[in-house]
Amino acid sequence: MASICKKCKGTLDSNNFCPNCNITEKAYDKIIIASKMFYNEGLQKAKARDLSGAIETLTTSIKYDKHNIEARNLLGLVLFEIGETVLALKQWVVSQNLKSDNNIASTYLKKIQENQSNLDKLNTSIKKYNQALSYIEQGSSDLAIIQLKKILTISPSFVKTYCLLALIYIKDGENLKAKKELVKALSIDRSNYIAQKYFEELSELVDEDALISPEEEVRRERRRTKKQVAINQSVQQFIAVVFGLAIGAALIYFLIMPNKIDVKDGEIEARDEQLQIANEEINTLNESHINNETVIKELDLDLKNAITENEQLSLKDIKVQKLMLTMTSYLEDNIYDAANYLETVDVSDSTDGVLIGLHKQLVDIVYVEAGALAYNEGKYAYDNKNYETAKERLEVAIKYVATETYADNAHYYLGRCYQFTNQVDDALERFKYVLDNYPDSNFGGYAKDFFLYLGGELD
Repeated sequence: MASICKKCKGTLDSNNFCPNCNITEKAYDKIIIASKMFYNEGLQKAKARDLSGAIETLTTSIKYDKHNIEARNLLGLVLFEIGETVLALKQWVVSQNLKSDNNIASTYLKKIQENQSNLDKLNTSIKKYNQALSYIEQGSSDLAIIQLKKILTISPSFVKTYCLLALIYIKDGENLKAKKELVKALSIDRSNYIAQKYFEELSELVDEDALISPEEEVRRERRRTKKQVAINQSVQQFIAVVFGLAIGAALIYFLIMPNKIDVKDGEIEARDEQLQIANEEINTLNESHINNETVIKELDLDLKNAITENEQLSLKDIKVQKLMLTMTSYLEDNIYDAANYLETVDVSDSTDGVLIGLHKQLVDIVYVEAGALAYNEGKYAYDNKNYETAKERLEVAIKYVATETYADNAHYYLGRCYQFTNQVDDALERFKYVLDNYPDSNFGGYAKDFFLYLGGELD
């Protein structure tokens, strides 16, 4: 009797090799064991409040086995403990999708979903954090500090907020205030790398001698300059968090959305009842041979209106479901699947502002990431002279991106792929596109040369 693959439930061959998973049963067993070992290690670190270490170890655990529900749920709890509520929700949503029955993640999500005030606080924290980052970009440190302090009154365990607040204080030369914030961060997560790094650099700044030689002053000034550059880079790293928090706002919407869907389902059921009643009334009229054409027309119009409203509610429900599939695929790092689902959602005829806003937010996030992923894969294939694969990936890239800094590169390399595969007309179109739409492109000269070489004529 043939053995069954533990991963995909397919049939193993005589060597216990699964052709679907491309792995042997023995190797898969080792991977599962490794995942459990990392989970146990992560659990011990979490108990010792080495939360950053626990996050790293648990992340490794689910990389080995994404179906390790215990590791994923614990990772969510640790992230929740340090105030990374959005990332925690992501892990629990994925966990629930992987295993819907007897999963403690469902309980965690239900508790958050049922507590509207917590969702409102989380949404407020996200907005204030993004606003603080915006103030930092504008150079308004005072306004950023106000926003960050407000966040800490709502989410007192949000470690990144303490670190960002300390970073602003360091940049403004208020080292003692910075030190206090870092101590608070380390009291929550004693191994937090960012807090430790800033604390060490802060100690060097505070412990410098008051009286130093001019030569030493020059050397220290150079060190200060390097540290200032590092601080500025750190600020930019924090600004990059906006992307993650933006997707968090969408995640909160989906936590609230099931209740709204239930309401819409109720409305659809009510419409169905109205349809049934209208049909019964029409049948009754027909059976009774009542020849009141006006009444029949009115009932027929009511029936058509009910059908139209029912269809509109159903269409909106379908759009919401597809957006939820987009979100789930994105959280599971299936970027292309997420983009494909999103392409099927048309909100041009919708009047729901929340639905339209959510769709736009997902487009801004998913399409950009899908385009970048496709471009990198296409460029790698191009560099390795695998032009068919490169062409396929680059075509995906230009579909999703138009304003990214690498968009002109994508069009140029796609043109070269067409050239190498003897698709002259397509190559000319791509090179001409670069010349017309990206006049300042680094590849403009090359695009022009190849365009003319292939017989193109400039205007």
